Amino acid sequence: MMKSLKLALGVALLVASVAGLAGCSADTGLLLKSDGSAVLSAQFELPEVVEQRLRSLAGAAEDGGSFFDVQAVTLMMLTRGFSVQESRSPSPRSYVGVFSIEDFEFFLDNDPDIAAAELFRVVSGPGWRELRVTIDRSNAQDLVKMFPGVDMQLLESLSPPALFDLPISRSDYRSMLAALLGRAAIVAIDGGRFNLTIQTPGRIIDATGGAIQADRRGLVFSLPVLDAMVLEQAVHIRIRWQE
Repeated sequence: MMKSLKLALGVALLVASVAGLAGCSADTGLLLKSDGSAVLSAQFELPEVVEQRLRSLAGAAEDGGSFFDVQAVTLMMLTRGFSVQESRSPSPRSYVGVFSIEDFEFFLDNDPDIAAAELFRVVSGPGWRELRVTIDRSNAQDLVKMFPGVDMQLLESLSPPALFDLPISRSDYRSMLAALLGRAAIVAIDGGRFNLTIQTPGRIIDATGGAIQADRRGLVFSLPVLDAMVLEQAVHIRIRWQE
């Protein structure tokens, strides 16, 4: 079950992280079950004012098509062993997906990307299991390699320092985006958040990096989109639950 849990959380985090790095608001949920199966839901949306400005600046989806490659996302999830319950782009600037999986062993043993990124570590002890996650500028590019669904011209237009290893602060990058996209767009990005809710199969004993829900069966991690795009500070999440 340890390998299954590690992979499920890994896929959820990389999906939400890539959306955040692209300047999208991202709401992702992960339901973990005691038998090792999991259900992942994801919803991303690029602010309308940002979409309009990007279309005027870059070739990304300039014909009015979607900024999200639904076919690429669906194929990636199928290839990695997921069943696709829903995968669609309700509008050119949004994406919704629901995926489930029962057995992660083959994927984890045969996909070198997860191991190479060194994003996740799972440890356990008598009666408990713990996940530790670190996302920083050294491994953020690995997230994009594993998730091909975001328009690469969009990423290049925004040039998030977390992906392009630019020696620039959050405040300087915000000023750069404001000059590129305009005041209305930067205000919209300021209001965007990268959210991840993890529901565990057992009661949470302890956690850092997020808020434990009242029933202690879930952890909510939230980060402003601009912080996700810069990663001036690394993201650290630790969650321990009863087995």
